[in-house]
Amino acid sequence: MLKRARKRFPAIDFRTFDLVDLPQIATGSYDIVSCGYLLHGLSTRFRETILKSIARIARRYVLVFDYCCDGGWFVRLIEWIEGPNYPQFIATPRETEFAGAGLAIERAFRTSEFGNAWLCRRK
Repeated sequence: MLKRARKRFPAIDFRTFDLVDLPQIATGSYDIVSCGYLLHGLSTRFRETILKSIARIARRYVLVFDYCCDGGWFVRLIEWIEGPNYPQFIATPRETEFAGAGLAIERAFRTSEFGNAWLCRRK
């Protein structure tokens, strides 16, 4: 996807980072920071750490893609494979979790039957 995005929008600097890179990235380095289908597999404490790091390096916006609801047997199979964090992730309101990282949801929209995207602005 990034390869296609770079071709379509050559003036934009797209980058990928691993979670271990986040502490070394300067505050406010990027206009938009995005993560996709990552948070649901993390413990509450690790999600909080990652969200705060992502909010810190974003100058304006954070865009999060992840599960938003019970996706039936298929998603329950994935959650069983991934471990115990998914049920707690689904039970926690995104507004609450994002607010704890200094983010306010500007827009939320469905991306699939059980997926969502949240466009957040730094507070």
